[in-house]
Amino acid sequence: MAKPLDCRAVMATFISERNGKVEAETSAGADHLTVVRSGKFLRVTYRDGTQIGGPTDVYTITAETVDFVSAVQGMRTLPAVHSLVINKRMGSAVWTESDSAPVLGSKYPTASSVFLHCVN
Repeated sequence: MAKPLDCRAVMATFISERNGKVEAETSAGADHLTVVRSGKFLRVTYRDGTQIGGPTDVYTITAETVDFVSAVQGMRTLPAVHSLVINKRMGSAVWTESDSAPVLGSKYPTASSVFLHCVN
């Protein structure tokens, strides 16, 4: 991964509580990520389709093979974990977020995932 990767959402999923029930939804997804390797880290810049440039987060690379690289980022304020797994050979990636803290009075955790297509 010498060059920056330009990753665009193909599909997104979100699982949360609504009206006392756990529900899941899917969408086409509008997320756009730029991924740049910096030593043992991935610098991930987010855009949601309306922003020119969003925040940049640093993910720690946890494993790497010829075909895959995986990285995680633990959030500081909530018990949430973001992960990114990139299939270097296929040009695909999965970004996930799991948050075990109840949000807005919910008694359930939330989970999100975005399936991405990436090119150099």
